[in-house]
Amino acid sequence: METPKNLLKGYIGESLAISRYQIYSSIAEAEKFIYVAKYFREVIENEKKHAEIFANFIKKLEIEPAEVEVKAPIKFGSTAENLRYAVEGRSGRQRSSTRQPQKLLKRRVSRRWLRE
Repeated sequence: METPKNLLKGYIGESLAISRYQIYSSIAEAEKFIYVAKYFREVIENEKKHAEIFANFIKKLEIEPAEVEVKAPIKFGSTAENLRYAVEGRSGRQRSSTRQPQKLLKRRVSRRWLRE
């Protein structure tokens, strides 16, 4: 039965995303891109909610721990690179929140604005 494994994969994927975005936020803050750091923190809150949804299903369905294979796109770089990685990492996912990094990347804003 694939549903239990898919729920476990979903939970693990969301948990990894939380960690990845925490690092992206720290990098943006260190580079003085305050608004980008704030944006990544907002994404973290969304990912926490998604992880909680998976966790509640896992608990409700009493799914036992199992080995699952999860692909973890873990890349870190500058803030600009991390925004690209965020888009790349989510491009295959099918839900409305996947467009958040793309919206930020497509905005025409000055570097000064991002740092204010």
